[in-house]
Amino acid sequence: MTETYKIVDIQEDMDNPEDLGTKEKFWYRYNNQKWLFKKSRPLTGEHWSEKVAEQLCQQLGIPHAKYELARYQGDIGITSLSIIEDRGKWRMTLGTYGL
Repeated sequence: MTETYKIVDIQEDMDNPEDLGTKEKFWYRYNNQKWLFKKSRPLTGEHWSEKVAEQLCQQLGIPHAKYELARYQGDIGITSLSIIEDRGKWRMTLGTYGL
């Protein structure tokens, strides 16, 4: 059986860029929620490989961020809802600190 995945066409404006990491990415708001779009570099498969990893985690019962394949102004990538639900209570700490 062949399963197809939807491609989210992002129409919202960039809220703020995300400078961490090597990929071009930005935050935007959709339905009053914060989402991240990560642009895939050409010929790398970065977008579909993240979707594959997400689906493997789901099948194995491993906690994970949920991804959707996405397009923004002609660029392909993935989009993910922020996993931080209460920004007043939680903040992200990078694992690269102290290296």
